[in-house]
Amino acid sequence: MIDPLTLESSLKAFHADDPESCADICRRILATQSDHPLGGHLLAWSMLERGLDYSQLLTQLATSPETAKAKGIPAKATLGWLFWHAGRVHEAILALTKNIAREPQRQDLQTLLGICLLADEQPEPAEKILSSVVKRSPRNPVPRFHLAHALLHLEKWEQGFAAFEKSRFDIPMRQPGQYDHLPEKLWVDQNLQGKIIVIEGEQGFGDQIQFIRFAAYLKSILGASEVHFSCHPVLSDVMQAVPCLDSAADKIYHDFDYHVPVMSLPHRCQIRIDSDLYASPYLHPAREWIDKWHAQLPEKSERPRIGICWRSAPVVTRDHRVVQGVNLVKTRKSLSLVELEYLIQKLGPDCDIVSLQFDPDDTESALLTKNNVTIPKITNFTDTAALVGLCDHVITIDTATAHLAGAIGADTRILLNRGADWRWAHSRNGASIWYPQIKTIHQKVANRWEETIDRAVDGL
Repeated sequence: MIDPLTLESSLKAFHADDPESCADICRRILATQSDHPLGGHLLAWSMLERGLDYSQLLTQLATSPETAKAKGIPAKATLGWLFWHAGRVHEAILALTKNIAREPQRQDLQTLLGICLLADEQPEPAEKILSSVVKRSPRNPVPRFHLAHALLHLEKWEQGFAAFEKSRFDIPMRQPGQYDHLPEKLWVDQNLQGKIIVIEGEQGFGDQIQFIRFAAYLKSILGASEVHFSCHPVLSDVMQAVPCLDSAADKIYHDFDYHVPVMSLPHRCQIRIDSDLYASPYLHPAREWIDKWHAQLPEKSERPRIGICWRSAPVVTRDHRVVQGVNLVKTRKSLSLVELEYLIQKLGPDCDIVSLQFDPDDTESALLTKNNVTIPKITNFTDTAALVGLCDHVITIDTATAHLAGAIGADTRILLNRGADWRWAHSRNGASIWYPQIKTIHQKVANRWEETIDRAVDGL
C-alpha cells in the first residue's frame, strides 16, 4: 500500500513543475508497487520535462528498472497524453497509433488519439475514431464529449450541439450548477410565452459572452416576458449592456418559471448558425464607460489606435488550485514576452498602442512602457469594453477579450494557435461566422507566432 502522503508529495512536485523531485518520489512509489499508474505516469512526465525526444523517452521508459515490470509501461496511454500536453501533437499521434496497433481494444488510447487529431486540425479522422469508441461504449461521457467537438469542427451543428448537451453534464470535471436542485424548472422545450426565464452562467467568461446572444431569441421569438442572467460578478456589469436582458447579476434568482444553463442554449434554441442573430453586434458599452476612458487615455492622434491582448488568464478553482491541464492549453494560445515584443515592433511607431490585458505582470509592464504602450488600469469587463470601443482596431489571442470585441462589433484580428477551438474553425472570407467583424488568423506551423502576427498586422 502506497503512503497517501507520498502520493500527495509527488503531485505537489508535478504541479510545482519540479521534474527532478517528482521523479525521485515516483521511483519510490514504483519500487513498492511496480504497476502503480500514477507513479508511472508522473515518472514519464518528469523524463519528458528533461527535453528527451520520442525515441530517447521510449527507451528510458522501457529500460527503467522502476517501470520494466509494470503492467502498462507509461509508453502507452501516458506517453501519448504527455506529448499532447507538451504541445508535441505529432509525436503524441505517432505514439498512440503504434500502441493502438498493439492493443486495439484500448478505448482510452483511441479517445486520446481523437483528441490529438483535433489538435492537429484533422477533424474528419477524429470524428471517425471517436464515433467508433462511442458505438462500443455509449455510456462513457468522455469520448462522447470529444466527438461533439469533432462534429462542431465539421459544422455538423445539430449533431454536434446535441452530442455536447448529452455528454457535458456527465463528464467528471463539471462543476455543479447553482440551479441543479430545481430539475423540474429546467427549460428544455416548454412554451415560454409570458414566462420568466433565468440563464445560468457557466464555463469560461468567453463562452458566456458568446452564447448570451441567445437571450434575444428567448424573448423576441419564443415570447419570454423576462430574461435574466445569473453570472459571475466580473461579468455582471458588462452583461447589463446586452439590451435583451432584463437584468444581469451575481445572485441566485428565486422568482422565475424556468432556468437554463447558457451553454445549453445553442442546442435548445435550434437556430441556424448563419442567421442574423449571429451577425449583429449585441453588446453596447454604456456612454459613461466610454466617457470615463476617453478622459483618461492620451488624446487621439491621426495615427490608428490599436488595442492588444496577448495572454490568457490561468484557470483557478474555487479552492485556489491552478488547473494544470487547462492552463497548458491556455499557454499554447498565448504570446510569450518575446512574441509580445515582436507584435509591438511589427505595429511600429505609426500606431498608438493600448494594452487591453487585464493583469500585465511587472516584466510585461516594463516592456510596454519601454515601447510607449499605454497601460490602462483595467479592473473589470466594463473597462475593457469601453477601451475596445475607443480603439480603431483590436489584435488579440483567443480569450474573453476576443469574444467581447466580437460582441461589440469592433474591427478585430484574432491570433489563433494551430488546433484552435471549434469556435474559430469556421469563417466566411476570413471572418468568423460568429462575429463577422473578427478576422481569424491561424498559425500555419504549431508554436510559431511570428508569421501569424505578420499576417494580422499587414491586414490592418
